[in-house]
Amino acid sequence: MKIYNEVIKPIFVDMMWELFNENKIFFSLASLLTVGIPFLLGNIKSTFFLLVISYPFSFLLFLLAHNYFFRVVFKCIGIRNGEIPTISKPNFPFEKVIGAKKISIIYNSNLPFKDIKNQIIISSKRIKYVKDIYYYGMISVPINAAIGYVFGQKRKVHIYNYDRTKSEWYAISRFEKQIEINVSKEKGDDNNQVNIVLPFSYPIDTSKILNNNDIIIIKIQDTGIDLDASYSLIVNQITNIIKHYQVAHFFASINNGFALYLGARLNDSNLPVSLFYEYGGSKNKAYIYSLNIKTLDKSCLNENSSQN
Repeated sequence: MKIYNEVIKPIFVDMMWELFNENKIFFSLASLLTVGIPFLLGNIKSTFFLLVISYPFSFLLFLLAHNYFFRVVFKCIGIRNGEIPTISKPNFPFEKVIGAKKISIIYNSNLPFKDIKNQIIISSKRIKYVKDIYYYGMISVPINAAIGYVFGQKRKVHIYNYDRTKSEWYAISRFEKQIEINVSKEKGDDNNQVNIVLPFSYPIDTSKILNNNDIIIIKIQDTGIDLDASYSLIVNQITNIIKHYQVAHFFASINNGFALYLGARLNDSNLPVSLFYEYGGSKNKAYIYSLNIKTLDKSCLNENSSQN
């Protein structure tokens, strides 16, 4: 059973099934090549021997070609104060990512902001025909949301979130878990703009945000890894709120996967302009810049974010 699960199944079953599901033309060509090489040989013993060799070789060859054109493994890293974080790589399904393009986006807070903007624009051109994105990384919420806005709208994004308590990556594939969502509203002077406050990972001090706008605070009962199975329910709540405004300002303490997913769902012509705000952290307890996730334009809010 161990030999079947670790050797025979991934080589003789999984690759074939994956190619069949993803690309019928490639599957047909691989099948013809698999049968054709031994058949041309015309010797029964040699035919059987070559069939065993040509089978995995043919399907692997065409699966590599398929994944290269239609799939990408996407990593995002944020560098703060010159410190490069060390992150592991998720345990991706072998047959789904072998041969896939590898793209990394690295945000270095010591470089002008146009550097990360150029990286996003250049990367978007490299994935013009990509259908599947396998995403993992640790980067700021505004940049994650912007990447999701640019890349994720018309593609299937397979999100991997990092659980710091277990030091493991988890694949997030379901977004429909029923949870309790609490929404509270504070009325502001400007009815055209709204502040969306998402205090999922840690509390957010509303005294530090734009108080002249309406303020919508969305809280959930589930704050653990199970949050990841509830993305669509939370985002539906958000989009139903912001569609009545012209500008939405996001103050979000959320995980990387949710930031990416939210940014992708905000790419809708019926929704308002979305600005995400970067928090300065423990050393600078204020919001230091906002990012328009559609235009990738950064607006500095204090002297600590002077790079543009």
